[in-house]
Amino acid sequence: MSSKKIAESILRKEESTLTIAVDDALLAPNVSAALKLFALTFPYVQLDLVSLASPDIIHAVADGNIDIGVMFSEIEVNKQVDFCYVGGVDFIAVCHMEFPLAELRVLSESDLVPFRQIAVRGSLKKNRKP
Repeated sequence: MSSKKIAESILRKEESTLTIAVDDALLAPNVSAALKLFALTFPYVQLDLVSLASPDIIHAVADGNIDIGVMFSEIEVNKQVDFCYVGGVDFIAVCHMEFPLAELRVLSESDLVPFRQIAVRGSLKKNRKP
């Protein structure tokens, strides 16, 4: 890394380090391609990539532990953080073929209520103070 290139980077007021948190379910090829393009565009910025559950990313940004978060949208919106929609991910619900839900042709959210579901939860407690 040449000192001249680093000096030019500083003059352009580029950050020296950028910390990005990504939900590990979103570490897909298109995210890798975006990170590669970032590295080519800003070769003198150290990029720190952190994997967190989506619910924890909002708090990590608000607390200043990370600069940018890439996550699934959350129902609870934290007013300390700015949000921007960048895309969507299709989900396909699955169950065992002998499970009662497999008999239904069309499902609504209310059909799912009586059954146990697997959910992603962050490591922070619900009663966290803002």
